[in-house]
Amino acid sequence: MGEISNQNLGEVWHISWEFPPHHRGGLGIACLGLTEALIEAGVSCRVFYPGAMGEVGFGGEPIDAYCGPSLNTNDPERWLEEMLAGEWLNGNAGEEQVLRFSRWVLAQLKYGRPSLVHAHDWHAALAGVALQRLLGIPLVLHMHSSHVERMGLQVNDALYRFENWAMQQANQVVAVSGLSAGVLSESYGLQERGLTVIANGIHQKRVSPSDDEGAEEKRIDILWVGRLCLQKNPVFMLELFRLLWKKQPRLRLRMVGEGTQKKLLQQLIDFRGLRDAVQLLPTIGHEWMPELYADASLLCMTSSSEPFGLVALEAAAEGVVPILTEACGVREVLPSAPVLKAGEMHAWEKQILGLLDTQSRRQALQQAVQKEAASATWTDAAEKCVSLYRELLNR
Repeated sequence: MGEISNQNLGEVWHISWEFPPHHRGGLGIACLGLTEALIEAGVSCRVFYPGAMGEVGFGGEPIDAYCGPSLNTNDPERWLEEMLAGEWLNGNAGEEQVLRFSRWVLAQLKYGRPSLVHAHDWHAALAGVALQRLLGIPLVLHMHSSHVERMGLQVNDALYRFENWAMQQANQVVAVSGLSAGVLSESYGLQERGLTVIANGIHQKRVSPSDDEGAEEKRIDILWVGRLCLQKNPVFMLELFRLLWKKQPRLRLRMVGEGTQKKLLQQLIDFRGLRDAVQLLPTIGHEWMPELYADASLLCMTSSSEPFGLVALEAAAEGVVPILTEACGVREVLPSAPVLKAGEMHAWEKQILGLLDTQSRRQALQQAVQKEAASATWTDAAEKCVSLYRELLNR
């Protein structure tokens, strides 16, 4: 088969559980950025997500995509067969929602047929494998965050086994970082030839050096953004800020997100007497994030596991210095960002105080990470996807 141009790739179906404006998490933002760049590159894309069905909750609460989703189904092949046959498993609510969404995706075949399917994370895998089997087309499974990365290396439940099955069915698995690829290879037995790393990006724009003049005379904000769950370590961030605030009372912390630990954080803020220094904000629209970046000098990413960490890349592009844990994949594209071990309170306190006290060092880091962020774009990610699509379609 000869070389395939972008216009002749055929229609690529992207399937995702999250997609703006119905979901504001990193998965949805990443899917939007990638598909927009693919369309700009001349690839014909259709995106399928629950919100497009006109009933985001499917008659119930949506699955929490990151903080402990559950499956009872231990036989993925049987689940696939019964889904294709139109049967119901009478499983938990999460299973029924994924089934209904998957069947809706398959029903769209009456309006067109894809040449390749690109499924994002486990919620999309059932529909992706079904399309692969029905049409004999390649399946790309894009793992933005695996169950092992969310819950720990020792996990061995139905969801882990489903993800393992789905990755083995895929013609190619995409990881968002080399760090994540290592976890997927070790925990799911993926061979190197079946695994591709495509880092997330940002939309290209003109980047100018940050002007930090006068920062010593103004209030300095620290920003923390993420799901309020154990994996992201928001309680550690709050306790760390308490130590910093005692030494620099002008400091303010903004924490943005929703999750299972929100009530605990609210209680701790009151208990520690931090109500005037800490602002706990709900998840906000992506279009409003630049306003938060404009007010921040530092962004802390305290996660015990973070396959990528898109918010750190976006913050760096706006001239905010991200401080990362060793478990953040984004450090591969932001090599100048400070990297510390998760949970080491003294090291984090020392690093942040050093940056706050030394304006010249903070400025140098701002400019370095801003330059690095400018070279990590969705256009680059789309080019790698196109190369992968061509390779799979030429097999």
